[in-house]
Formats: sequence, C-alpha cells, structure tokens
Amino acid sequence: MVDAGESVSVTLRREFEEEAAKHNMDTTVLDALFDPSNATEIYRGYVDDPRNTDNAWMETCAVHFHCDTTIGSQLALEAGDDAVQVRWLDVDDGCEAFRGLYANHREMVLKAVEAMGCSR
Repeated sequence: MVDAGESVSVTLRREFEEEAAKHNMDTTVLDALFDPSNATEIYRGYVDDPRNTDNAWMETCAVHFHCDTTIGSQLALEAGDDAVQVRWLDVDDGCEAFRGLYANHREMVLKAVEAMGCSR
C-alpha cells in the first residue's frame, strides 16, 4: 500500500525490497531497475479482488519496470515479511504458477508484455 505522501514509484521499490529482494542486495541494481525513466504505467483503476464488497473495493496502479537479463541476473530474490515465496515465472500459460497468479495480476503482466510489443 502507498504510504501518505509517498509516490507510487517509491512504494513499488519499497515493497519489492521488503517482499522480494534478498537482504543486503547491491542498491545500484535496484536503482537501475526502479529508474523512473524505465517505468511504464500499465493500468490504473478498479481490480477484481476477493476483498471487494459493495461498499469498498480495491483500486491499483500497475507500473512496468523492465528488467533486462543484465539486471535480472543480479537480482537475488528472497521471500520477505508477507511473501510466502518469491521466484521468477515464465510468462506462459503452460506455467501453472503463472496461470494461478492472484486476482488480476496475470492480466497486468500480459498488459506489460503487450505494451512492450512482445508476443508470448
């Protein structure tokens, strides 16, 4: 969640560091990944979430920070406080974990792939 007065980009990096980055990771790798010039907003608005009710619902801002193979090879992943597990996934419907992503997350990833002009 975005803290009061915090920009979405800062939130994304903070959450990534808390939930997925190996502790003591070289911050220059994170600086390269979360460079604002590397960001593309993919979606902003309502999301289908099991916590939604008639009186309250989730909205999100999904931003794609492209991770090329150079940066990716330097990102050591480690599950954090709220994360049960963290790992790289193939963007492929043959990958069970990709098909089973939480709520609208699969659709957000596919929007990022589409925005890059890539086929899968």
